[in-house]
Amino acid sequence: MVVRVKPVKKTDMLHRDGVENAVHFYRRDIDARPRPSGSFLGAFVKHSDVPAFFCQSHDPADFDDFLQRVAKADTTGRECRYVAPGDRKGFEHAPVIRLSGADTGPLMWRRRTMGQRRYSVVGEIDNLGTAATQDELLNLLIAPAQHWDALVYPSKTLKTAGERLLTVQSEYLAFRMGGTAAFSGVSFVIPPGVNTSLYSETDGTKDIRSGIRRRLGIKEDDYCVLATGNFAFYERAHPTPLFLALESPGSITRFSQ
Repeated sequence: MVVRVKPVKKTDMLHRDGVENAVHFYRRDIDARPRPSGSFLGAFVKHSDVPAFFCQSHDPADFDDFLQRVAKADTTGRECRYVAPGDRKGFEHAPVIRLSGADTGPLMWRRRTMGQRRYSVVGEIDNLGTAATQDELLNLLIAPAQHWDALVYPSKTLKTAGERLLTVQSEYLAFRMGGTAAFSGVSFVIPPGVNTSLYSETDGTKDIRSGIRRRLGIKEDDYCVLATGNFAFYERAHPTPLFLALESPGSITRFSQ
């Protein structure tokens, strides 16, 4: 997901026609956490066609971890560059800064010292289950967000919950302080994906699969559904879509019995 803010001069090999890049605001305590669908950075390195990778962080150890993770996922040896906070030229090649979480307000305030149109700020919200995350989201009502900034949610349910929080807080601020307050950016839903190649069947995994089915008493022609994740509807995802999806194989097999 990309929000273009200004034309970029193509002066060196850091640019490639038709390819947009981003600066990753990297925090290893957040970005390196295991996720069922894998990390955003790993998927970006593997599937993007960008000529280089950009990182911004407050801790040098975070950049070192960023380098290690990119090197592990990248098979072409592309360059990694560090973009220091306040570096005006660092965003010439990557006019978007992305952050895992809702705490994009400080990045917007910092951008104000360099020019609001210099780059876009994109926050990827994976849950709203903690009070701290909700506070970070609500702080966007008073942050200098622009129309080219964005929030990305993993589901329609979470997007609805986030927008409801912003609406309620906006109404309170209007009652308490007068005037209006609203998040000026845009919101998107991008469901998390799964790298299916990790689960491709091989001779080894086929034997393991058959052994597990025998131990559990699952016949070869039976459907077996394994679901992992957080199904707390107020935090991540609602389980109803899963139940509806199970009706399809259940209608043509004895699974429904």
